Amino acid sequence: MLGYLVLFGAFMGSFSVVSYLGGLRNHSGRVLYMMGGVVLLLPLAGTCLPVAAFRILVSWPKYIHNRKRLRMLQVAVVLGLTAYLGLPFTGVVPPGYKTHTWGFRRYARAHADIPAMRTWLSTLDPNICGSVSIEIGADQGESSNPVVTEADLPAAVLDLKPRSVELSLDTMKRPMVCLLWNPGMMGSWGLTVGHEAMEVPETQRTTKRTRPDGQMFYDYGQYRLPVGPGAYVWFDLE
Repeated sequence: MLGYLVLFGAFMGSFSVVSYLGGLRNHSGRVLYMMGGVVLLLPLAGTCLPVAAFRILVSWPKYIHNRKRLRMLQVAVVLGLTAYLGLPFTGVVPPGYKTHTWGFRRYARAHADIPAMRTWLSTLDPNICGSVSIEIGADQGESSNPVVTEADLPAAVLDLKPRSVELSLDTMKRPMVCLLWNPGMMGSWGLTVGHEAMEVPETQRTTKRTRPDGQMFYDYGQYRLPVGPGAYVWFDLE
């Protein structure tokens, strides 16, 4: 039972590392498998905890007759196991969304042709770039903005294989493009590129707000890291 709990702790602790590798390759497959594994193993871990406690407190005294040695072992194992299993929840280990974004920033710097995207943006009329969303691979007849379609996107965007692309304007009314990836329960992340002088916004934290009718709701934030001047990667905090 103790061996299983140690293995479960290692599995939980490695989540941040796997998330970083997923971002580094811009692929969430391993992370999703790990999340599924945690869901499957969590009930078994919950069963093992009381069984392990029973063995430590009841079974060990039958075999360890030195009371001082027994107490030292019990305290050491309980404290060590508690610290080991609780480490992923203490904030000492960075959360998966952060490590994924760290890896994805390296991916973006290595694979994204930001100058080419910026050159394409300079050819667009700002008047047609307000809240444009393009689903890659979708029927273009269903496009929310027939003026700009997937066929109009440059290779620098399409080669990265985003799930969708959004066009909008920055605070200075200049076109910017946002590439999004959002594979289900993993969350959404992306790359935003604008004018070289565009200011990269700071991370927006999730906040609790109140509607006029008194109901509480969460305004979800976004973790952001600069890639270079006028470009940044982000991960939605849902």
